[in-house]
Amino acid sequence: PWGDALVKEFVPALESKFRCNGARFLRGHSSGGWTVLWLQTQYPQFFHGCWSSSPDPVDFRNFSHANLYKGDNLYYDEKGELLQIATVGGRVPWAPAKLSYQIENVISRGEQMHSFDAVFSGRGADGNPESICNPETGAMNNLVFEHWKKYDISLNLRSNWATLKKELDGKIRISVGEQDNFGLNEPVHLLEKEMKSIGANMQFEYFPGDHFTVATAEYRKKGFIFLAAKYKEWLLK
Repeated sequence: PWGDALVKEFVPALESKFRCNGARFLRGHSSGGWTVLWLQTQYPQFFHGCWSSSPDPVDFRNFSHANLYKGDNLYYDEKGELLQIATVGGRVPWAPAKLSYQIENVISRGEQMHSFDAVFSGRGADGNPESICNPETGAMNNLVFEHWKKYDISLNLRSNWATLKKELDGKIRISVGEQDNFGLNEPVHLLEKEMKSIGANMQFEYFPGDHFTVATAEYRKKGFIFLAAKYKEWLLK
């Protein structure tokens, strides 16, 4: 229970020993972007503002271009063509999901794709995280996906907004490059559409650039301006 350990143990210990004033803000990029958005939405009263930059998939209807709710294979689309998880500048494909999963299966503990299992999956009989798919065929494990669903940020917000609105409204900024190498702008667009449909006050902004070039001076400045404004609001309260 890493989230509970952070907010119930580590942060209180930190604030008890150092000169803190109780203001708690979150900022992260890529997997860190997903993490801070998860923390803000799971502990909306504890944290007072969040800037999520180019987060890992925030809507599992577009998870590395695969719709996990409808698909049965993470290697191929409905036409039988390879799904790409990485591109150059959002245009030129260079890493299909099949290659990535199979490479990580060979090196055992894996890298990016196995990290998703580590965060979203349940514990298997051998003590390791259960795999979302068969590494040889790409066939999706729907029982494992049932455990993944609780980590679909978009689904959680849509399902629980009536409860979350009071403490969460206005606290979130999400920004991403429109040429993101991993297509992470696409699930962000899905999330924005859903948040607009329920009247949620969240800040979304899209910039030129990919996953690694998006963080220009302007990009960073706007993110810090948002966090500074949230801090001023917190001081007034």
